[in-house]
Amino acid sequence: MPDHRTDIYQLGLVFYELLTGELPYKATSPGALVGKILHSKPKPVSEFNERLRKFDGIFEKLLAKMKEERYQSVKEFLNALESLLELEMEKEELKKTSLAMRKSRSREEFERLKRGSIRKTVKIAILSAKLNDKAELLAALDDLKFYTHENLADLMNAIAQIEMLLKEGIPISAEVEERIKALVLRIEGEVGKSG
Repeated sequence: MPDHRTDIYQLGLVFYELLTGELPYKATSPGALVGKILHSKPKPVSEFNERLRKFDGIFEKLLAKMKEERYQSVKEFLNALESLLELEMEKEELKKTSLAMRKSRSREEFERLKRGSIRKTVKIAILSAKLNDKAELLAALDDLKFYTHENLADLMNAIAQIEMLLKEGIPISAEVEERIKALVLRIEGEVGKSG
């Protein structure tokens, strides 16, 4: 039954065409088109232009076959676009912090920069989960392995779960997103206690 999530799907179709200049599905007949819509996934926008890779996870949610896997409102979609900008800024800041760590001249400065690096990595993990960017999320979770002992088993389970979602082409659900957020914040707290 059509509802507001059907509108989200239609928004995804328009957004896809705006970014790529093509519709996500092409067919020679209406029946073939319906078949493609129901049973295939559109080509990732990054295949049109590598610079669009950051939108792949967003489109996976916009054009999800199951309504429950889509953004649940236009506001949620717009928040994802804002988070995309924030993620880009955090990644740039992390690069600067990493460079500064290499140039640090004292243990205190290095430790301060390390704590900042962990905070930024946690933020990147949270934003990546929110954006359904599983590759970026896996990279952030992998980086956090070096900073946890108490939460390592949970972290390894989360990595396995995200790898499975990536392999199966399943979007990150709100529930998984919240569990990831809680986990990485626990890791940040663990580092804060030991630092």
